[in-house]
Parts: sequence; C-alpha cells; structure tokens
Amino acid sequence: MKNYVRCVISKVYKLIRQTPIFLRLFTGFVIVIIITGIFMTNYIYKITEKQFYTTGINYVYENLENNVQRTYNKIREYENSVEKIIYNETLMASIINNSVSEEKIQEYIFDWKSSIKSEAIFIVTEDNCYGEKSGVNFVDIDKFRSSQLYQKSMIENNIQWFNTIKENDVYYANEKKNSYIGNYITMTSPIRINGETQGLLVMLIDVARLSGLASVNKLYNQDLFLTDENGIITYLSSDYVYRNYDKDIFSNCIKSEDKLYESEVDNEDLILVPQKLGRGDWYVVSVVVKDELLKSSYEVQKFILIISLTGIVISLIICIVVTLSIYYPLNRLKQAMSKYAQKDFYMDFTDVGKDQIAQVSNIFKSMVERIRTLAKEQVNSQKEIGKARLKQKESYLSALQMQINPHFLYNMLDLIRWNIVTLENGNGRISRMISGYSSLLRYSIKLGDTYAKLEEEIEHAHKYIKILELLYDKQIKFEVVCNDDSIKKCLVTKLLLQPIIENTITHGKIHLTEEPFIKIEVFKENEEIIVSITNNGKSITEEKMNELNNLFEKNDDNYVRIGLNNVNKRIKLLFGENYGLKVLVYNGMTCIRMNIPAIYYTEEK
Repeated sequence: MKNYVRCVISKVYKLIRQTPIFLRLFTGFVIVIIITGIFMTNYIYKITEKQFYTTGINYVYENLENNVQRTYNKIREYENSVEKIIYNETLMASIINNSVSEEKIQEYIFDWKSSIKSEAIFIVTEDNCYGEKSGVNFVDIDKFRSSQLYQKSMIENNIQWFNTIKENDVYYANEKKNSYIGNYITMTSPIRINGETQGLLVMLIDVARLSGLASVNKLYNQDLFLTDENGIITYLSSDYVYRNYDKDIFSNCIKSEDKLYESEVDNEDLILVPQKLGRGDWYVVSVVVKDELLKSSYEVQKFILIISLTGIVISLIICIVVTLSIYYPLNRLKQAMSKYAQKDFYMDFTDVGKDQIAQVSNIFKSMVERIRTLAKEQVNSQKEIGKARLKQKESYLSALQMQINPHFLYNMLDLIRWNIVTLENGNGRISRMISGYSSLLRYSIKLGDTYAKLEEEIEHAHKYIKILELLYDKQIKFEVVCNDDSIKKCLVTKLLLQPIIENTITHGKIHLTEEPFIKIEVFKENEEIIVSITNNGKSITEEKMNELNNLFEKNDDNYVRIGLNNVNKRIKLLFGENYGLKVLVYNGMTCIRMNIPAIYYTEEK
C-alpha cells in the first residue's frame, strides 16, 4: 500500500512537472478562485437563510404571543362579566329557589345578555331552565343535562369553555325549532350557593365576535386561528388566506413535541406554531408560508450569486492577464537560454520590462555578453599559447557557464515569489508556500556543514510545519518544551527533525485528525540531550513499533527507506552506536525519542 501511494505521488509529481508553467499557474488560480467562490457563496447562502429564518420566526413568535394575550383578554372580559353575576349569591338563590317570577328572571337574563354582548344566557338546574323565550333555546333540555358538557361543568368549580360550533342538534334559533345554529361557542359557570353547586349558567357567544380580533399586518402572510384538536374554531385574522386544511393538521400540530410544525397544504410548505390559550384545550395557531418567510433571503441570495459570478469572471480575466505577464517573459528567457546552451552567444534578446523578470533577463544578457567577450579572448589566446592553453580556457569557460544555472534558479524562485506576492497582496496561500519553500531550500542547500544548532533545527521544523498547514489547509499545533534554553545551543546533525515530522504526515496521517498537534520536548539527562517528538496522528501498532526499534538497533544497511532509518544512521555515524532513535507509544500517541551527546556550540575565533 505504501509503495502504491508513493508510486501515485511520483506520477502526479512528474505529470505536474511536465505541465507548462502557464497551465500550472492558470489552473492553480482557477481552482483557488472557483473553490473559494463556491465555498464562500454557499456559506453566505446558509448564513443568510438562517438569519432571515430566525428573524422571521422571532417575529411570528412575538406576534403570536401578542395576539394570544389579546384573545385571552377578550375571553377574560366575558368571564369577569359572568363572575359578577354568579357571585351575587342572593340573586342566584332567589332564582334557583323560584323566589322571583319567571318574567323577572327573563328581564335579568335580557339585561345580562345586553351588557355582556352575548347571543344567549341560560340558567339550568336539575328541574328548570331559564332563558329568553324569543331567543336561542335548547333543542332538548333533558338531552343537554345528560351531555358530557353539562356533567363536566357541574363537577368543575370554575368557568369552562366548549367548542359547540358543529353541534347543530343542541340549540335552535326560534320557537318553531326549524332554524339550527352552528356558529356558537359555549361558556359554562357553576352556580354555587353555600358551597354547593345548585345550577349552571350557560352563555352562548357567536364566534364572529372573536373573528378579526387578532392584530396582524400580514407580514410573511401570517394567519392566526383559534383551534382545538377538532380543527378551526374561528379565524382570528380578518384578512386570511383560505386553504383546504386537512382535518388532522391542527390536531397533529398541537400534539407535536416541536414548537414548529411543518406541513404541505395546496402545494405550499407551511409552518404552524401553536400556543395554548390558557383556557380549556384551546390554542392559537399561527400559519406562515415558508417561502414567504424566506422571500427576502432568496432575494439576497440572488444578489450574492450575481456578485459572486461577476467577481469570479473578473478574477479569471485578471488571472489570465497576470499569468500571461509571467509566462511570456519566462518563455522568451527559456528560448534565449536554450540558444545559450547551444553556445549561441550572438542572440538578439531584449526585455523592455522593469519587473524582476526583466532584471533577471538583463542580468542573464550581461552574463552572456561577458562570456561572449571571454570567448573571443579565449579564441585569441588559443592562437597564441597553443592547444594546451586552449583546452584550459575551454574548461574555464565551461565553469563560468555552469555558474549561471544556480544563480538563475535562485533569481527565478525569488522572481516568481515576488510576482505572486504582488498578485495576492502579500498574504496569499501560494506566495506563503513559495516563501516557506525558499527558506527550507536555502537551509537545505547549506549542507557543506555536517552539524547545526538544535535551535536552528527547531526553527527549520517550524517552517516545514507552516508549509504543511498551507498544503493541507489544516492548522497544526506545534509546541516546543525546553526548560533550559542553553540546550538549544547544542550541536546536532542537520535535517534531524524534518524527516520525523514528515513521517507523521506520511504514516501517521496527522493532517486527517480533527486537531493535529506535534510536541517536541527537549531536556538534558546526565551528559546526553534527549529529544522526543510526539504527535496525535494514527497510532503505530505494537508489531510495527518492535520492527522499527529492532531496525534502529541493528543499523541495517540493506533497509532502503530514507526516513527514520536515515536519521538513525546519521546519528550513529556522527556520535556513535550508543545513540540513535527509539519508537514509543504514550496514551495511544506515537513518540519518536532520540538521544545525542551534549556538545555545545562555540564561536570560532
């Protein structure tokens, strides 16, 4: 598996290196721009929709709360009026005990009905029923006394409300009993005399008195209904949208454990919000069309999409222009260098620009002209001093020619970095990667010295981790613990820490963890420096740990991998067989521990 991964990486790398710079730059810019644009647009979409949805729902809740209170206050007005009547025990007792005439009772009831603004008021006992003869009356008083409404009201000690709008067999509207009504709600209050229930006051209220009671400015097309589990009792909003509601929708809404209940009616996605009224089993339910709630969000999202697409198009145009401004000068310089490689010192090459590419081109041209001059001098010298001197000059000329390549590579790397820094305003991902790579390359090229200070290796490792963060778009926590800063002045072999950190990516897959971290601990033990590198990547198996430790101990030259084994070999080669690496596991995390002699750096005089 590891060999397969290496093979794939090698092929991808070769493919990238075989791709022209123009395509690499352009493809990289396009991927970054498009992916960033899509990500940001999608993120803003979600944030916008969530914000508008939250704002809309908060309004719905606030408006619902206000109208629940308004409706409750209206019902309480009726209750307060009824309580004033039934708390007059003297009057109630005289009515119950037939101490006043039936005509007088009808006068009382007429006055009560007028002051309360109800459609009918009855006083019902086990033996009698008092009410207006010309108004609404019962179809069958004995049937009413046996009803659940009557039985429940006689048992309870407080006012009860009942939804009777569909019970057309209870009341009639005139003495001929041929006009049934079905738009009344019923309120009952037990009549208690000396602590005992002696009768029942029954009041009918037309639901039209509650219709249009809600104060709604139709924001989001919000409708409010007074409901119970059997369905709508009345519309509280005067200007409501008629829909063919399913008979169970309000029952399911009320029984739902969620505060918001969503359903589809007439091909519209609705959001239903119930709130208990505070009397009986009645609720005020707010109904809002979900699309209306998110209408403003859709408009903002459309605007964001247009702006994002416009930005992407403009960015692509800028990307093409900038890429071409880098590619064409580099391509001309490459052609000039190809001619130079064929020893064509008389090429006509001029770059009229003033950027870093033009500066490198002019330096290259000056060097070529200098070499051409030297070539002429060499030819003249060959004629004077013979073949031996001629060969010597040719060797010298070749040496001069070879000096151009490293110098040009460094200039080209700085050139590309500064152009991309300019393109990305100094904070771009690519420019930071190239800058980090330049630092690593500069440190690695100075390999003439075998040793380096430990603090230099730690700094080198820190820069390498920064490149890994950019490469995998992942923040890696890097911690260095050292209780004595003088230890950092000790000499170690160069490139000591970087291969181990690279191993956490290759084998530990640290970049795939949620919060990756690498911890380096340095301390002195006797005359040795102990360095341990711990990471929270994929933990090593015990079998693999034993295999590596045996390999480090044997120092097998036939082991071809250059990672940890390479570091172990260099430590043993420079400091002796008593030093090297060891793999440990602490709390499920892999730790690479190494011991080296404490050799402190001294300034040369």
